[in-house]
Amino acid sequence: MCFVHLYNDPNTDQIRVNLFNAPHQLRAQGYDTEDRAFLDPISPGTSSAVDLATTAGKDTFVGQYNRFYDE
Repeated sequence: MCFVHLYNDPNTDQIRVNLFNAPHQLRAQGYDTEDRAFLDPISPGTSSAVDLATTAGKDTFVGQYNRFYDE
């Protein structure tokens, strides 16, 4: 199991891509690797509070998931 924090820091984007690319490559070679991940899109201390009662807050929250999957 892998718990991933999605920080708003472009310096960590490639690290996160590598984190998922490495097990993919291992599975292609026949290794049994973990295939579950949990994403924490709004990590404490990295962004302000998001108000999910507003459209802007919902867009911000969902936008983090979109960014993650687009990578």
